[in-house]
Amino acid sequence: MRKRLRKKKHLCEFKEFGCELIIERNTKSDYKEFMYAFIDDAIEANDCYCGGGGKEDHWEFIVELGHKDDNPEQRLKQVCNWLDSREDVKEYKTGELIDLWYGEFSDD
Repeated sequence: MRKRLRKKKHLCEFKEFGCELIIERNTKSDYKEFMYAFIDDAIEANDCYCGGGGKEDHWEFIVELGHKDDNPEQRLKQVCNWLDSREDVKEYKTGELIDLWYGEFSDD
């Protein structure tokens, strides 16, 4: 397959990786500040993208971690390190890395 088509179909070297991220906070206060800090300091600072949402103390996201050459495992580790440093995060859970275009998605 030609490179142009591989890029258009997100195949081979253009495959985009990501994972599910579930965050439980130990407080319901300051959720807007938490969300802004999460997006600025954990997601955008590591050149990632995310989609999802939740409420004050429970958040669910799909985090796009980039291509294989972008070292998605390291990006996920940096996001997790940011979550570890937060006192208002009770716990978080990450799913396994999946192909965001063609991967196996859980029904959970």
